Amino acid sequence: KETPADADSVALVDSADGSKTKRVLWSRIKAVLGDVFAALSHTHAAGDITSGTLGLARGGTGAATAAAARTNLGAGAASGLATLDGSAKVAAAQASARIISKTASATLALAEAGCFIYFNNGTTACTLTVPANSSVAFPVGTEIEVLRGGTGTITIAAASGVTIYSVDSAKKIDSQFGVVCLKKTGTDTWVLAGCLG
Repeated sequence: KETPADADSVALVDSADGSKTKRVLWSRIKAVLGDVFAALSHTHAAGDITSGTLGLARGGTGAATAAAARTNLGAGAASGLATLDGSAKVAAAQASARIISKTASATLALAEAGCFIYFNNGTTACTLTVPANSSVAFPVGTEIEVLRGGTGTITIAAASGVTIYSVDSAKKIDSQFGVVCLKKTGTDTWVLAGCLG
């Protein structure tokens, strides 16, 4: 047969016992070899991995640097989060914000982090609501610009639990083509600045 069974035996010349021929079970040979060689299939705890690069398919980042990891994981400009260089500067190709057009009231979505929201609202009054961190967890430091493209009023509103600070507590974009910037400064705290009235 091609594959030995545990109960099979092999003849062995024992050098420690006057070169006598002895019978050794295959199960014993496997046990000894298992102590010497690693199993063909085995596992490691995450803490055992101390060098090398773990690929994306195996739950790693596929990268040796934080910048490369962010790129591999899709956390660059396409996701609304800029990739910073070694000097904490945004790459020139990422300095331009993606434009998102809206025609009706809406609540900010995570994909809109770092974007330029253009309200093409005509004469319709619209409200842009800043959600609580518990429902949409924008990173602290997130900036979102909002433009009022129509003659209808655009109001920036805070969802329950959110605080938006602005000069004189103004929350409306002052006029057509006015632009404001929202900056997240804490878990549920934002600052609103720009063309407010």
